[in-house]
Amino acid sequence: MKTIAESEMQPMEIFVRHVLDKYLSYTAEQKTYEHWLAIRENKEVREALIVVDMKVAMIQSWFELLNHDEKFVIEQHLIQELEWPRVAFSFSERWKGEFTRAERTLVTYQATGLKKIITFAENHRNMVITLFADIWEEVMKEER
Repeated sequence: MKTIAESEMQPMEIFVRHVLDKYLSYTAEQKTYEHWLAIRENKEVREALIVVDMKVAMIQSWFELLNHDEKFVIEQHLIQELEWPRVAFSFSERWKGEFTRAERTLVTYQATGLKKIITFAENHRNMVITLFADIWEEVMKEER
């Protein structure tokens, strides 16, 4: 079921947020497969590693679209799931207290970064949806 905030979003934004939410899971899965294959070769595990490598690479390519502030805020808030006050504190700490930002400004950084990612995802829609088909199907089911 959609959250209240999600009911105000377009499907591609919901999709991107869900993909970003799974980033840590994908990187953990990647490390597990790599460790397994270092011990013993297995065709199914090798194929699963290829898929998860592609997912991690896609998300990392999204990060390349962002400036440092947008990337920092998206990583802290959407991936690490820090609440806004903690994101603001982490931002200030990152710059050793020289640059502080109001939560409203950080929300703007996140929105701007998400727009860049969503535009990229829309421009490469077939590739992105194919790679993350399970998430796309889940989002579209919730849309109905």
